[in-house]
Amino acid sequence: MYVSSPAVGVAHFLGTSTGRGCDGYPGPSAAIGLLSSPEARSFQFFMEKTLAGFQTFFKDDLWNTHVPQVASSADCIRHAVVALASYHEQHQPESKFGLRNYNLAIKGLLTESSPHILILSCLIFICIEILQGRTQSAIGLFKYGCGIIQSRTGQRRTDELAEAFLRRLGVQISMLVGDVDFELPLLTCRPREFDSLTEAREALLDIILDQASPGLKGQAPCILAKHAAKLEQWGRSFDALQNVYDTRAVALLQLYRRDLEVNLARYTRGDPFFWDHSVVEFEEIIHHAAVAGGASSFHMDMGVSPILFSVVARCRNPQVRQKAMAVLAGQAQEGVWNGTLTAKVAGRPIELESAGVEARIRTVRVHLGERAARIVYGWDNEFTEETMEW
Repeated sequence: MYVSSPAVGVAHFLGTSTGRGCDGYPGPSAAIGLLSSPEARSFQFFMEKTLAGFQTFFKDDLWNTHVPQVASSADCIRHAVVALASYHEQHQPESKFGLRNYNLAIKGLLTESSPHILILSCLIFICIEILQGRTQSAIGLFKYGCGIIQSRTGQRRTDELAEAFLRRLGVQISMLVGDVDFELPLLTCRPREFDSLTEAREALLDIILDQASPGLKGQAPCILAKHAAKLEQWGRSFDALQNVYDTRAVALLQLYRRDLEVNLARYTRGDPFFWDHSVVEFEEIIHHAAVAGGASSFHMDMGVSPILFSVVARCRNPQVRQKAMAVLAGQAQEGVWNGTLTAKVAGRPIELESAGVEARIRTVRVHLGERAARIVYGWDNEFTEETMEW
């Protein structure tokens, strides 16, 4: 079955389970030998460029090792990888070569019964939908993938890696569109000491999600104190890490840490003009973003775009906003956050607020479409709606 929009058919083939294992795959070089010349070239692009982007900040065994190995013997994964690489390389949602391989991947799944293959396919399809600008479809696939993970028993190591990937994506989605129930439990039993930056990142997800949904506004002092203690403990564990040399990964984690601290301070101090008095803190955040961001055209990790957007929305100091917008303009596709769209959405409040203090934007709601979004900006008593494309 061939479809013009592959995401439409996903629900028809994701769901069966036999519990069949997937060990013993040959190396990725075996996959290249099974492909035509154009497909082999795209597979090589995936190995050299796409995987590098996926590990912009942290090594990821799911993508670096397991996906290439499975592609060596599973046709649907191999075609999905080729499609992903094609869309990544061409930066065009209309790639006929990419669509052909995307459809071949879907066709192969019609006869696939391994839940392990279904999970991997779902993850790759999410990435393809994001590259095509179909973020809403990607979110639908994400929710479906969470359902597959939840239905699994006796998880293997690769399932744990897939679940971790979906959890990180879920936090991104929560920061983009608000509350989203992705039904994957946060790993609340975190070690008090971290052995790696990757462990520190995973622990930070819990705290980010606490602030994203339900948020800190209106919370009781005891809840704020508990959240503050959790953030302080993370900071101590992070500061105690030894032999950490990855400058960009450290900057990314410091970026989120500082943003979380500033946001917490706003609600514990109760100063309605707190954001306007936090210029030094926002400049520190922008510095971390400049170190962490900009080098990759596409990755699926936490990125700098949501934090820079938040800086522009909260701090109305012209110099701070200008610096934040300059760094934001250099970002591409960071998971579900598209740098071009984010910069456009962030830039409009600067124009809309030019009338003065009374014109301050209070809320920004994003309703996603295909390579377009409906944006609703809210003041205290009125709203304005715009459509933006990218």
